[in-house]
Amino acid sequence: MPRTDVSKKLTDADIEAAFPSSPRHVRVTANIVTVTSSDGNISNLPEESEEECSPDGEVDYQSLAEKVDVDHWLSSLGDYLIYSNNHLKPSNMVSAHYKLDRFPDGYKLFIHRKGPKSDPRRDHYLYGSSSERCRKFRSPEEFALHLLWLAHGQPRDKKEFLKTKTNRSRVKGKRTQKSKSKSTHTEPSKIFAKDYTGLNQGQGVRPTYSKPIYPLFCSLPNLNILYLTE
Repeated sequence: MPRTDVSKKLTDADIEAAFPSSPRHVRVTANIVTVTSSDGNISNLPEESEEECSPDGEVDYQSLAEKVDVDHWLSSLGDYLIYSNNHLKPSNMVSAHYKLDRFPDGYKLFIHRKGPKSDPRRDHYLYGSSSERCRKFRSPEEFALHLLWLAHGQPRDKKEFLKTKTNRSRVKGKRTQKSKSKSTHTEPSKIFAKDYTGLNQGQGVRPTYSKPIYPLFCSLPNLNILYLTE
């Protein structure tokens, strides 16, 4: 699927349809998305540490992520934010890709290196959130729903808001063995907490970005799953 830039500016009606509860917290110009709401706070950012090698050749330090990694996160999140809103008609974004112009205010992406100096493990974390339950996010997928919550103006009942957006079904009570065998879908695990991008790979394997990542939605009864494919 070719990557196509979008020169058309989405109308206020388009944005109103995509974000009916609080459209003022999202701006879309061409293929650039801006989220103006944030719960970020720079006081929640970790301190950068310098690279120091232990006597046995091990390192363990954290610093700001490189631009290529930041751009990858912003592109993945921009696509998610637009394509996850079914109110926008597909005709408005055929073969289009979107990108956040920046992380919400107060957020910064860090990289943690740990292991042998010659080939340390590299893990990326997005810090800045004021949430008591999650101070850092390990992948764009893990941050996606929190970003959607910010885009809607941080509704007070976050749990209920996310429940309506993920549209996950819950089976109450015990099911018989027979019903289990016929079940075609079940309550998914935390799909947004998985690192589909491969950014947090162990053993020092650095990801490559030779191919763009495309979002693909698969709709099942009472279940919407976001896949990222090359």
